Amino acid sequence: MALLGGAVNIEAFEELLMFDPREVKEQEGIAIRMTKAPGRNNLRSVTVYIEMPEYVVYVLHYFTWEGGRPVWQDAVQITPEAQARNWEIVSSGLFYQEGETEYTADFPRLSCGLKRQTGWFQFGPSENVLITGALSYPFGSENQGGYVLYRFRLVEEEDRYITYSIFSYAHLNGPLRIPYAKTEDRMLSGAFTWNNLRQQQYTTYESLALKK
Repeated sequence: MALLGGAVNIEAFEELLMFDPREVKEQEGIAIRMTKAPGRNNLRSVTVYIEMPEYVVYVLHYFTWEGGRPVWQDAVQITPEAQARNWEIVSSGLFYQEGETEYTADFPRLSCGLKRQTGWFQFGPSENVLITGALSYPFGSENQGGYVLYRFRLVEEEDRYITYSIFSYAHLNGPLRIPYAKTEDRMLSGAFTWNNLRQQQYTTYESLALKK
């Protein structure tokens, strides 16, 4: 709270990420349309932007499981503002509950830096600043979730700006895969693109000066 005490503005965005959505028919008069409804595995994703003075922005990604749970080595990938500098993870952690006891833990293998990325949406490999990490919870634990708080400084020192953050989460159905590779590395190579195993929340933030 002391760190963010001088905040200029705070704005939050929330979305339910569905890894096994159900198709539901909705009828309006004679028209029928198909929509998606939550299945068994859902992740509540909240992105909070904290606008600070001196062109600094903090972004908090907070997630909690609502139905379903990670089995082994789920992964996150965060794409921060590219037109910035001084990217830094400020704080992170996982939390869960066993019986009546609540626990917190470090976020394994979480790192921020220039990483090589490939995939169907790119014309060859590229290097981008990304935050990546993997996570697991004890078997039988409940109320699982976690968070990552990071910050950056905008390159263009202008009060009127729009910035963004992309939170991607890969959820595995089981621990076995051949050949073995870290889940966050598989995300960097473009895996999980064509199925529900990877979901993302894309948000944008307009500075207070731009809103006015």
